[in-house]
Amino acid sequence: MSSRSFTRSLSSAAVLALVALAPAAAAEAPAAPPWAARVSAALVDVETAWQVAGGVLVSDGRTALLTDLVDTGRALHVHRLAAPEVVREADARVSEEDRSSLWILDLDGPLAERGLTIAAGAPQVGDPVWLISRVTRGGGAPVVSLGETRVTGVAPERLAIGASDLGWRDGTPVLNAAGEVLGLLSRDGRVVRVDPDADRPEPAPRGISVLPVVGLRLGGEAGGLFDGAFTYDVEAGVSLWDRLAIVTRFGFAIGDAGPGLAPLPAVDGLGPGVATTAGDLALRLGLEARYRMYLGGADFPVYIDLAAGLQYSYAPGLASGPAFRSGDLACDPLAEACPLQVVEPGVLPSRDALDASFGVDVRLGGVVLGYRLLPGLGDAPMAHQFTIGGAMF
Repeated sequence: MSSRSFTRSLSSAAVLALVALAPAAAAEAPAAPPWAARVSAALVDVETAWQVAGGVLVSDGRTALLTDLVDTGRALHVHRLAAPEVVREADARVSEEDRSSLWILDLDGPLAERGLTIAAGAPQVGDPVWLISRVTRGGGAPVVSLGETRVTGVAPERLAIGASDLGWRDGTPVLNAAGEVLGLLSRDGRVVRVDPDADRPEPAPRGISVLPVVGLRLGGEAGGLFDGAFTYDVEAGVSLWDRLAIVTRFGFAIGDAGPGLAPLPAVDGLGPGVATTAGDLALRLGLEARYRMYLGGADFPVYIDLAAGLQYSYAPGLASGPAFRSGDLACDPLAEACPLQVVEPGVLPSRDALDASFGVDVRLGGVVLGYRLLPGLGDAPMAHQFTIGGAMF
């Protein structure tokens, strides 16, 4: 066989091999199902003053389903991921199912011409199912990536699927091969079934939500009793109705805000005196009400809190050394030259103040930037407080 014939035979064999491998390569990267665009158009975000949860539109486009939402006791704001500028308010009904809840949201107007269809029948173990594995947001409409897996278990109210190797979030719809909704993933990884024929209990009436408020802040004070002091505060309280919070603040201020000298009255046969003081250590206790407003940002929410309340500060007298008293009852060492005696400082006079507090907090996720104005009611001088910290709810 000539070298040219051998080369031609080798090329023919390579072409045949590539043709044979082409179906296998195509099978490794299956095309998106034909209903993928409808899924992208039906995804919604449900936003409250405290939380963002994912869900999906079903039936007539004015009903949304989701799981693991905190009951806020107020109207919810819903928008499609594909059209975030259109926002609807919704009232929620919830049916308790084991450790998770299926939420049914009734919107005050449609967000789409139609939503996804709810599957009429239950799947079987081994059936293929699809779920959203990733949502990529860019300058335009979000790009939704779907992942395929299998049903591993079926129960009356639950499904189990192999989703450990797929990226997902709670509220992600699980779809059958026809693009119909079988259920929604909850944060524990199980699927809450959505069955139109299920005998579900009547939705419980929604009450007042009570959520904890816990925070920690560092900052500084300008003016007031403790000008230039460093402040440290711990916050604890409760939030009601999603937006109103009652919060106590306890902490202290450390600084050198005092004049450095504390006058002492005449006592025990000695005249008035003076003692050098240490840096101020003040205890602070406050009580305030806050009203929260949501400004936007589904992935990184931004809020404004308006706050009003009272703050009490107490600074004990702390001496940094001995005291000096005048040996002449009529001579004041702070105003004139006097014969002085070195004595123990004793108990120095303390300072305290009760004042109103008005301010605003800007919350970026869990980070809080705060400002408080103490207007100087009564004997308390006006002060400005600036803080930065973190908070939950």
